[in-house]
Amino acid sequence: MPDIEAKIAERVDAFVAELRDLVRQAALEAVTEVLEAPSDRRSSRRPSSGGGKKAAPRRAVGKKRAASRKRKGGRRSADDIAEQAEAVKRFIDDNPDGVRADQIAAALGIDTGELVLPVKKLLSDKAVKRTGQRRATRYFPKK
Repeated sequence: MPDIEAKIAERVDAFVAELRDLVRQAALEAVTEVLEAPSDRRSSRRPSSGGGKKAAPRRAVGKKRAASRKRKGGRRSADDIAEQAEAVKRFIDDNPDGVRADQIAAALGIDTGELVLPVKKLLSDKAVKRTGQRRATRYFPKK
């Protein structure tokens, strides 16, 4: 009997050691994956201080994202802006009842922030007209 108990204890110890190694390996892989993930995927919220309140988002996070966008793509050329302005103008012309910036961005598959310069160009060239303010702003074809 003592021989069987020793063999069982030996196998249990080997099994526990193997499990410990697998858990360590999984933890290292998870940490590596998180550290290598792009920064915009990480949570921008601070840990809760308890008390049931949600932590306020930090203002610097938005600035970092804007700065990182500039580094990735750089500045757009005048030709790129003119190209986007033409696409925006065509979309506005196809929708004479007026469209909002978020509708234009969704239709063209771009971020609303990228619309600022092309729309400013169209407005300064008097190619389109605008009514409303902020999110209620609608753009119409110029007649």
